Amino acid sequence: MTKVNFPWIYVITNAIWIFGLAVVLAAFGWHEFQAHSRKRKLGEFLGGDSFLKPLYGGLTLVAGGLALSVRGVILKGGFAVLTFGFLYLLVRRCRSTGGKALGVDDEKPLQAPSAAGCASSGLGNLSADHDAHPTEEGAEAGEKRPVKKANR
Repeated sequence: MTKVNFPWIYVITNAIWIFGLAVVLAAFGWHEFQAHSRKRKLGEFLGGDSFLKPLYGGLTLVAGGLALSVRGVILKGGFAVLTFGFLYLLVRRCRSTGGKALGVDDEKPLQAPSAAGCASSGLGNLSADHDAHPTEEGAEAGEKRPVKKANR
């Protein structure tokens, strides 16, 4: 029986760029969600540090992982230049903000409600017509009060 050497180095180098791509896609997805939930334009969020730091970090990992994965010398050199370029942008962005990681408007990020919070507040069953019932039950049985809508 012969021992087969598995090329673990290729698994690791490919995992680096795949993880970097996941970071970039997560940054885009999170900021698209933030813009949609706050009813603002996506462009307002894409210029902030909360987007650019993970973008530059993810692109650094993508370029670095690809520099380690490819075999051609010219490709390795090109990806190495990209890696150091994105790393420079990341360091410069982090130094200019003093490590501050909040977004464009320094608002607290939206938090998803916990399962317990949804059940206790009557939000356990959210449907498309959740605004169709503008009253909520009061302390006494059968008493109903109008619900105040939040300013958005």
